[in-house]
Amino acid sequence: RITTTITTTTTTTTSSNPKRNLKLSLRIWYHQSISPYTKIIFFQLLCMAYILLMTFGPKPVGLADPISGDIVDIVDSTTTTTTTSTASGEENTRNGIVYVNGMARAIVAVGGWQKFCLAISRMSAFSMYPPLIIVFFTKMKALQTFLAATPLSIHCDMLHRGHDYHTYAGAYIVFDVWIHALFHLLRWADQENLDLVWTTRVGRSGVCALMVIPLIGVPMMYCKAQLSYEVRKGLHYCFYVFGIALCFHVPTSALPNGGFIVPVLGTCIVMYTLDALWVYIFMTEKIETTTFHVLSSGVRISMPVSSRFQKRVGINHNNNNGSSSTSSSRRGGRGGGVAGFAYLNIPWINPHQWHPFSLFEDPHDPSIQQMFLLKNGDWTNAVHAALEDRRSATRRACWIRGPFFASPYSHNACLYDHQILVASGIGITPALAAIRALGESRRMNLVWAVRDAEMLEFFLKHMYLNHDGWNLIFYTGKTPLPKSIQEELLGSSSSNGNNNGERNVKLVHGRPQLHHLIPNIIYGNESDSPSFRLWEESEEQTRVVKGLEDHVLASWGMMYCGGSPDVLSALREISMEFHVDLHVDSFAW
Repeated sequence: RITTTITTTTTTTTSSNPKRNLKLSLRIWYHQSISPYTKIIFFQLLCMAYILLMTFGPKPVGLADPISGDIVDIVDSTTTTTTTSTASGEENTRNGIVYVNGMARAIVAVGGWQKFCLAISRMSAFSMYPPLIIVFFTKMKALQTFLAATPLSIHCDMLHRGHDYHTYAGAYIVFDVWIHALFHLLRWADQENLDLVWTTRVGRSGVCALMVIPLIGVPMMYCKAQLSYEVRKGLHYCFYVFGIALCFHVPTSALPNGGFIVPVLGTCIVMYTLDALWVYIFMTEKIETTTFHVLSSGVRISMPVSSRFQKRVGINHNNNNGSSSTSSSRRGGRGGGVAGFAYLNIPWINPHQWHPFSLFEDPHDPSIQQMFLLKNGDWTNAVHAALEDRRSATRRACWIRGPFFASPYSHNACLYDHQILVASGIGITPALAAIRALGESRRMNLVWAVRDAEMLEFFLKHMYLNHDGWNLIFYTGKTPLPKSIQEELLGSSSSNGNNNGERNVKLVHGRPQLHHLIPNIIYGNESDSPSFRLWEESEEQTRVVKGLEDHVLASWGMMYCGGSPDVLSALREISMEFHVDLHVDSFAW
């Protein structure tokens, strides 16, 4: 039996070096905001260089007039720029029109200012191609699930950090669209041709795109507290309008001087739609008998899933004679045995809403998948209220869609011999799935900060932990813990005649001091010296960890799931300082 003890943390303060803190902050910013997206930025730069050459390069490659260098409409049968209207080239130029491959394009630029505006608008348009592809690809759940099980996942970080890439690409598009439109308008205003906004297809389709892009991006970026998840998700589907508007923005006849938007974005829209249909038809199943366990903080759901679902997770719960077994063996399924997440629909709450939750197994029956629905929104509150008001338990049907593995836990959990799984609140669920899947072959160390006493009591009775690693549970709530928990924990400690803190499960009152705790865990594992309090500061142990060889630290990985910005910030600093990889499972949906 795993024994436990209760103790309290001590808060320590350390002097800070402003210069060192600034340097560390810059490193964190670079590794968080720039380094993951260098490949995308490289392709964006290539796209911008291409369109600059095709616009301002000499003929027959570009569109620039060989004498003036301006972009004007001229009659030249040897180039791709020809006048096919009854008006003269000079009149077309005055009207802001250049004919390219027989189609009118509003890209006249005379003089340095207009050419600057045209350069910015065209670079912003072509730099948008990689983000446009990314925002669609990161939502193709079936394709990502398939590719995650191929060697391509070694090189494509986007498969495991889809939400981060989607956020980056989406934010870029929101701002880039307005920059693109602004410099077009500045150039047209300088030409006194603002009528091009409503007299040309590029102007009309651009206005349509500008009208819907704030509805798509702004609520997700800035209005999470003001608008419910359901409203924000519903507005997000305006991307269909945005995509179709862009498909009418530039004709394909403009190729190779533009016109790529139709094949590129059209392909993305078709692939996304087919992927969504595949998930809807082949990765969605009905759970006829669902068990709900209501707590004050949320609802635990237990669902017996089909053999097809179990195969995708990577579970084999049959023993040699075909009978059910309480232990699970891993076959390296799509998720490598780590259950990932799935979308849940409870039709008797709302038949149109699907919400994502982490999956974790029932410790006694691996064919039963579980979710924990924390009361943290309109829908989860509605579920809790509907179940709490019932006098008898309900086992009504629900629907589940998945599993999906585009998360740090499903891919990165198997990359390290030693893991430090940091969780806050309900973020414990993916950590439990990782421990269940890999605990027999790796040393898993758990750090869980929780403030809900009832949640703590529930998971203490149902969690499965790694006996080789440390499991530190930090209770940060103000409500006194139930006597049943304290008596059980203290009893188990005293019954073994030892209360010196040398146990592998600890319940600690207070917040974790991660800057001391993480290096102490590494030190304790690498030195096999458990005779110290992990949560207390030790300069000697920190110095030893910093001096470990790179190949030793490379065997360690940190993973975090939760919604605490302070914890995430601390872990990023620790990752930079001790050169230990950090992977974050986002709660930012």
